Amino acid sequence: MMKKHLGFIFCFAVFLIISPYMIVSSHARQLVSFPAFKECRSQFIVTGEGITCEIRTDKVQYANGESVLICFTVANKGSDPAVMDFSSGQQVDFWVESAWREVWRASKHTMYLQALTSIELQPGEVEEFQEEWTQINDEGDPVSPCIYQIAGQLMVNGTQYMGKTFVLITNDPWPDTGD
Repeated sequence: MMKKHLGFIFCFAVFLIISPYMIVSSHARQLVSFPAFKECRSQFIVTGEGITCEIRTDKVQYANGESVLICFTVANKGSDPAVMDFSSGQQVDFWVESAWREVWRASKHTMYLQALTSIELQPGEVEEFQEEWTQINDEGDPVSPCIYQIAGQLMVNGTQYMGKTFVLITNDPWPDTGD
């Protein structure tokens, strides 16, 4: 039993150590903090053209079956207004992967307005999108305890803004240390 816990701890520690270096953008990265979602501990940031995207979860570790609250924040850190055009009412998508296989995708369970939409962010302005994953896969089955990668992508025409983070789902939750 102890070996099982040590294996989870080791794998999760490796992901936490290397995840800041797995950025999918060649642009600089920048750490930003948004007080509206203060309890998020896990984050991955991608920056480009004055736009900063951050994905976070409300915790790093969850009990099996516990809902995962995901927050994807887009901020205009540039000096000019940023207009983002979308080909539908879908402005962001979230998905969950395990061992590089997609387990769940929010857009598979949502209907979107079929019309062109846009968001204009003034310098310093922030837009936040939230989603709840109930640990159910796309087939309707509960997921198993594992390390999962959570990803979010702004569905902007012509530019890819996305972020990724990791969460651990376990049958034996660790006590909350208050960190």
